[in-house]
Amino acid sequence: MRTKRCKWPEKNGDETNTACCLNNIAVILENSETGKSGIPYLEEAILIKEKNNMKDELPNSYLNLAELYYDSGKKKEASELLQRATTMARENGDERALTETMKYRARFLKAEGELFSALELLTGVSEYHQKNGNNTELLDVLNEISSIHELMGNANEALQTFKLITELNRTIFKEEQARSLAQLESSFEARENLREMRSLLEQNSELRKVNEEISEKNNELHDMKRRLEKTNKLLERQAETDSLTGLLNHRKMRTTMENEIARAERYGTPLTMIMIDLDNFKFVNDSYGHLKGDEVLSEIGRIIKSSIRKNDFAFRYGGEEFLVLLPLADLDKATEVYSRLKESFRQELEITVSFSAGAREWNGESADKYIAVVDKLLYEAKTKGKDRLETSQATS
Repeated sequence: MRTKRCKWPEKNGDETNTACCLNNIAVILENSETGKSGIPYLEEAILIKEKNNMKDELPNSYLNLAELYYDSGKKKEASELLQRATTMARENGDERALTETMKYRARFLKAEGELFSALELLTGVSEYHQKNGNNTELLDVLNEISSIHELMGNANEALQTFKLITELNRTIFKEEQARSLAQLESSFEARENLREMRSLLEQNSELRKVNEEISEKNNELHDMKRRLEKTNKLLERQAETDSLTGLLNHRKMRTTMENEIARAERYGTPLTMIMIDLDNFKFVNDSYGHLKGDEVLSEIGRIIKSSIRKNDFAFRYGGEEFLVLLPLADLDKATEVYSRLKESFRQELEITVSFSAGAREWNGESADKYIAVVDKLLYEAKTKGKDRLETSQATS
């Protein structure tokens, strides 16, 4: 009888583990010197196994209880259990369990003096273990066979069996020695592998630290790059933007006009310019002061930006002069923008300010020539009484 590893039933309430624990208690009691019997515990374990249809474990449990019954004088009960174990092993198709029942039956027959029957059964058991290479089990069976031959007075057979036992002991010793050497080599190899693993782990740890430092530095560099790009964009906007009105400045106007003229020429699309000059703005500065005048200019810049499309461009051309460039727009569109600006000036400015404007669609001339033509139209609007738009159709 052997104990099995199992969980205590009070922890999980599992009947399978309960049966396992009862079986172990029986083994402990039978091997102790307390004088207590393990039979009641083993009987209860079998009942649980039968209830839960644990067919694979029942043959061995029947054999263990049969042995205890036989030793306690319950030979009839032991015989019945042997039969149940045999039947269950056959049902399970378990050749090893069936062989175990034969071994137990042979022991009981030997004890009853039926030596020939016991020898016949043990011969079958030895053939099974020899065929399956179970040397340790075969050694036990050969010892039983040798003992029976001695009891029967078969000296030659007992001697032959003893020779087999001696040879088998040598084989088992060699196997154990080889196994021990293999385990020892495996242990050395495992230690060496463990040493290598520890070394690798230390190296990996150092590499991880270096990688973390590199990652941290990369993050810092990326962050610095983002801030630098943001600063550069801000500086670029500031370099291209008039600080007072928020409109594009004279510097940006030159490159923008050349790009838009090139685009209009390439695709054959219209491009229109409006040039604006505030009327009598000197009066505002003289009457309200230059600070107030700057506030009005700032507000005018906001109005102009809100009155044009996203793809249009507005520039502060001079002190009180502004230039609006309208890609993909003809003169009619420019007139709409002028009217919208005029209405917004009237509604949104705290101080009344009018403006004169000139507008014309691009007709193939250079940027400078185009500005000069529109500026001339603005001058005409001024001379004709101000607060008006002077336009001219492009002539080819």
